[in-house]
Amino acid sequence: MNHPTLLQGWPCPTLYLDARGLVVSTSDSLCRLLDQDREAIENRPFDGLLTAASRVLFQSYLHPLLQLHGNVEEISLALRARHGGTVDVLFYSARVPRPAAPPDSASSAAASAHEVQVILAPIRRRRGIEDEMLRIKRAADLAPGLIFQLMQLPDGRRHFPFVSEAMRRLYEVTPEAAQASADAVFGRVHGDDRHALLAALNAAADRGQDWMGSYRVLLDGAELRWHELHCTPRELAGGVRVWHGHIADVTQRRAMEAALSERAAADRMAQVRSEFLARVSHELRTPLNGIIGFTQLLASDDADNLTAGQRERLGVVAASGQHLLQLVDQVLDITSVESLQARVDLGPVALARCVNEALALVCNQAAAAGIALDCAAMADGLTVIANGLRLRQVLVNLLSNAIKYNKPGGSAQLQVHAGTASVRLVVSDQGTGMTPQQQAELFQPFNRLGAQHTTIEGTGLGLVITRHLLTQMGSSLAVDSRAGVGSTFAFELPLHIGVGSPPALAPSAAQSVQSAEPGMALLSKAGGIHSSVLYVEDNPVNAMLMDAIIGLRPGVTLKIEPTGTSALQLLDSWVPDLLLLDMHLPDMLGSELLIEIRRRFPQLSTPAVAVSAAARSDDIAQALAGGFAAYWTKPLDIDRTLTELDRWLSI
Repeated sequence: MNHPTLLQGWPCPTLYLDARGLVVSTSDSLCRLLDQDREAIENRPFDGLLTAASRVLFQSYLHPLLQLHGNVEEISLALRARHGGTVDVLFYSARVPRPAAPPDSASSAAASAHEVQVILAPIRRRRGIEDEMLRIKRAADLAPGLIFQLMQLPDGRRHFPFVSEAMRRLYEVTPEAAQASADAVFGRVHGDDRHALLAALNAAADRGQDWMGSYRVLLDGAELRWHELHCTPRELAGGVRVWHGHIADVTQRRAMEAALSERAAADRMAQVRSEFLARVSHELRTPLNGIIGFTQLLASDDADNLTAGQRERLGVVAASGQHLLQLVDQVLDITSVESLQARVDLGPVALARCVNEALALVCNQAAAAGIALDCAAMADGLTVIANGLRLRQVLVNLLSNAIKYNKPGGSAQLQVHAGTASVRLVVSDQGTGMTPQQQAELFQPFNRLGAQHTTIEGTGLGLVITRHLLTQMGSSLAVDSRAGVGSTFAFELPLHIGVGSPPALAPSAAQSVQSAEPGMALLSKAGGIHSSVLYVEDNPVNAMLMDAIIGLRPGVTLKIEPTGTSALQLLDSWVPDLLLLDMHLPDMLGSELLIEIRRRFPQLSTPAVAVSAAARSDDIAQALAGGFAAYWTKPLDIDRTLTELDRWLSI
């Protein structure tokens, strides 16, 4: 029926219910909402339009309420649409007088004098917004950081209209307390940071710019934490300021950044120290080159007019120079090891060859000290996984100590015990031994355990270097010593099970490096005939020494140039048989000079040898990779230099 008071123009459906819950009349908007004809709605129970759950609510609660007084505000119900869908609505109602029925109406007598006017407000859009807000809130509460809205009133009072649940964890403050007053939160900020934080927030609002900053937070009974805040400020009407943003606990991140920064600083310091000591080593080797070189020349068989006393004193100078050179080498060596520059490549090493070379290097020392060297026989073909150069250095250090710290007429032993998977090497002596206190201080650099008060020479670095080298080869050094009895040092290396012979040992970084071209016969002591050498060197003492060395080869012509530029000019008109290039010239590096020589004179195939006081393995490797055929380290050994010179000038 068309009820006279229906609000047909409203966007919200309206209808009338009688006391029995029947739909007396409805507006067209309800028909459109449910996609049903008016006949399917009017004169039918209202609960027939509801879903099962809403029907229970209507029958048990809403209908009795309507019968009691008819007025209801905002009850959520779900209507059934025609094709099985649902429509969420809010139910509003009020009791109104029933219009007068026609006299012939059959139902007028039984009808109540009142009806219930109902307005149904669809909440599809509102429900979607509410669901979205709920999802947003859940996401905010589950986020690891704190999402917030901070408001500051014109009188300066602050509170958080919205905070996520992370407020409890980050500040030990409930969201309700934060909503009441922001002081509950800012009271947790470290006192030294609180004023700066609030001032920065207001300054960002003054500029209308986003702000990010860190500050410290102190919770009850907990260690200091670092929080990082990101926010966007807004100015509202009436002088109200609002900040929206995010707060995260960055304590762990800052600790990691601090650790990385400290490590980077330590790496920089190690690099600076390494470069400094390398420079010091270079500067010390340069004068040592003159001292040791000319001492060797004076002590040679060809030196005349020297008395026995002068030769003895010259021997002291030579020994002192060699001792100083050893100290320089060891300081550089331990620095490179500690700074991880002395990385070692591991591979198969023939153990017998390595042991024999180590024994050969210390046999003169043992003979001079009257110490018998005893090396037990070992099985042929033993091959270990190690670095040949470093293994030889380890054995020389241990054997040298066994000789130095032995008793007169004693013996030093090297034993090799082969197992199924590894080899154990043991070096022992019959010397003074060590007390437990001395063993505790054994691997402290420059600590000679009281030997500095004796006539035994040393630096206190040999065992430190030895342990580092063994660590880099995957081994460790075991010590067993008793005062007055002697000491034993032992380590193990894994056996290599493979096919083929291991490579030969590489020479020491402090020794001359030469090419391994086969078939080059050494010349006799007479030297090459009509051979020529160009030496590019700016240090007068080094140039004088090289002139004296090559002067021992009458058939060799030497020309010396002090700079790379003058050397290039000379090469325009003269072709030598050998180039000797210092690596640090006044106008360019030796490596740069070699590049320029190869570029300007592509037809020139003269071999080039680097001659330098830089003795680091990296320097040597870099020079060889840059095209040098060999590397001679200052101070030069006269005999070795002559041997190398003969090799390169052989015809």
